[in-house]
Amino acid sequence: MNVRDRLPAGPLPGAISTVPNDREPSKPAEPDRPEPRESRGAWHPFTGPGIAAFGDAPSWRVSLFLGFFSLAVSGAFAWVLWSGWWPVIARAAAAFPEEAVLFSAGKMTCKDAKPGILADSPQFGIALRPDAEMPPGRTADLQLELTPNHLRLAGIAGFTDLPWPPELRISLDRREATAGWGAWRWPLLIALFAGGTLLMLGFWVLLATLHTLPLWIAGWILRRQLSLDGAWKLAAAGTLSGGTLLGLGLFGYSVRLVSWPGLAAVGAAHLPVIWLWTAWAIFSRPARVRTPAASSGPKPGNPFKKSAEEPKDQQVRTRPRKSNPFGNTRD
Repeated sequence: MNVRDRLPAGPLPGAISTVPNDREPSKPAEPDRPEPRESRGAWHPFTGPGIAAFGDAPSWRVSLFLGFFSLAVSGAFAWVLWSGWWPVIARAAAAFPEEAVLFSAGKMTCKDAKPGILADSPQFGIALRPDAEMPPGRTADLQLELTPNHLRLAGIAGFTDLPWPPELRISLDRREATAGWGAWRWPLLIALFAGGTLLMLGFWVLLATLHTLPLWIAGWILRRQLSLDGAWKLAAAGTLSGGTLLGLGLFGYSVRLVSWPGLAAVGAAHLPVIWLWTAWAIFSRPARVRTPAASSGPKPGNPFKKSAEEPKDQQVRTRPRKSNPFGNTRD
């Protein structure tokens, strides 16, 4: 009997494997984490779900919407000036006294000027009062009154007196007033439009920054998927809902659909609208999924244990042993 036939089948103890083990030891399973949500519907801030989508939107999109709505609200304000105020100022300049009105040493002096309203509209009016004791009355929502000692702003809620600057020294007649207004009406309108845009943008950014931490805490308490950066973007989008209401109020006032008290109510109500719509957006955020602990994952496999799925001829390939030349070759 051959010595090779006496050897047991299978790999010998201490045999060296010549086939590398392609299977790597399994790693502990990591806890599931919610993947970042891609914004697919962050294109309007008019509803709670629409505002909630901005929490996952890129920062450039939020900035773009802030800039666009700032321009829109400032444009509505500029339209109020252009349609309701600028024509009144032009008519008042044309009705200015022919003789020069002198502004000097904090006083206004005009000779042979009759008191009265130079021009007015339902929204704005300008009046001249050479004698402070002779009020011309008020017919507009806001009226400027030129008096000897001050400029009076009269409105529904009362009046405010602004004294003439002592360093102001100017002589103004009808021709100079008309020419001066014709030269400065466009630069003044553009300056007010740009200033209003920057003012609204800065106000909304500040408001969003102040709301970021409370919104993030509210999202954590309500178990919503909301990061600190996402809370700021959501708060910034929430301010646009109130900005929309403010812009619509200004446009309605310019076409006389909204009165002056109604416009004041819109301005006061746009902040509560921001808070309500932002709260709606928080509840519209997806719920935060509880992640399993790392210890509850599958245990790592034994790298030294042979897999039952591998074929036997590929599990271990042993090194061939030389036959014994001194052994018997026969039974």
